[in-house]
Amino acid sequence: MICNWAGKYIKFVNSVGVTFLLGSLPLFNADYKLFKIIALFHVMRSLKLIGRFYSDIFLANFLVTLSCVYLHWEIGTQTQYLSHYLIGILFWYKVITLILIFYLALYYKKHELYYYQNLGVSKLRLIISISVFDFAIWLIIYIIAYNLL
Repeated sequence: MICNWAGKYIKFVNSVGVTFLLGSLPLFNADYKLFKIIALFHVMRSLKLIGRFYSDIFLANFLVTLSCVYLHWEIGTQTQYLSHYLIGILFWYKVITLILIFYLALYYKKHELYYYQNLGVSKLRLIISISVFDFAIWLIIYIIAYNLL
C-alpha cells in the first residue's frame, strides 16, 4: 500500500489500483474498468441465455402478434370508429395468449429451467425480459400497421 500526502487529504493506493482518500475528498474512489467488464460480461451472458429461451417460443409469440395486426387491419378498415376500441381488445388478446404461451413453455421445460437457474437467470427474469421484448415488438409492428391504415 502506498501512502501519499497531498495537502488536505491522504491518498492510499493498494496493489490492485484502488484509491482510498482520507480528508476533504471522498473516502473511496476506485478504477471501475474491471468492474465494468465483469458487469458487461454478466449482462451479455444473461441476454444470451434469455435469447436461447426466447428462441423456442418466438414463433408462437410472433404469430399472435401477426394475428393482432391482421385482425386490426381487417376490422379497422371496415369500420373506422371500432378501430380505437379494437386496440384494447387486441391488447388483452395478446396478454392472455402470452400468459398461456409462458405457462406451456414453463410446464414443458421445467427440467430445462434448472439450467437457466444454475447460470443465474431466474424464471421471473426470463418471463419479465421476454414479455417486455415481445411487447416492444408488438407495439412497433402495431404502430407501423396502424399508420398504414
